[in-house]
Amino acid sequence: MEKSTYKVKYQTLKGGWVIYLLMASMVLSFLNMYAGIVSAAIGVILFLKFKRDPENNSAMFYNYAIKTLQAGDSNKAKAALTKAISLNRCNKEAYFFLGCLYFDEQDYTNALEYLKLGGVDEAKDPSLTFALGRCYYHTENYDIAVRYLEMVEYQEGSKLEKDRLFTLGRAYSELEEYEKSLEALKKADIKMDELKGESLEYCYFVGIACYHLDKDTEAKEYIKRVFDVDKVYKYVDLYAKNLGLTL
Repeated sequence: MEKSTYKVKYQTLKGGWVIYLLMASMVLSFLNMYAGIVSAAIGVILFLKFKRDPENNSAMFYNYAIKTLQAGDSNKAKAALTKAISLNRCNKEAYFFLGCLYFDEQDYTNALEYLKLGGVDEAKDPSLTFALGRCYYHTENYDIAVRYLEMVEYQEGSKLEKDRLFTLGRAYSELEEYEKSLEALKKADIKMDELKGESLEYCYFVGIACYHLDKDTEAKEYIKRVFDVDKVYKYVDLYAKNLGLTL
């Protein structure tokens, strides 16, 4: 299952220093009762001000979402983030966090919506750009997916780079740009020790890219591998027939 790599961190609450002011007021009251009372009154007013501040409350719900997610309750985390957004529409990190939670659940439509609402294009965060590209791929916006997937690049041979190239190769295939598709897929170099899941899909897309590029020998090799495992996988039976493989 695909997972986002967006890193969340706790948001700072405003007015934390007010607690120290109240403590100082108590000490001051022993030296000067009047000054201590005035200082404490100011502290209480400021405390109530920050307690009612929408941005502060939004950050509080955001931080609560991190804690609940760490405890394994993604539904509570999503509810807390929704509340954080309702309190402060400018809390971009809440949009990104919520979008990534939906992404992890493979709800790409909602993931895309919240990432865009948060202004992901201005964030210039590679992890968000990558997630956005994959969201566009899974919602069949292949041309936009390619644009975002081409914006980022990870260390050669890394898991993230292989994931990026694999998604990019599939997107190019859906756009019928088979040369670019094959180039990206070959660079992804997905291992095919056991054909299932991702490796089966990789084998299929390499096969159809070779087919459309008239690389019949390679096409037969890859399509046959898929066909031998699952004869009704996508359109493998059609490609197998056109390549003259025994059905």
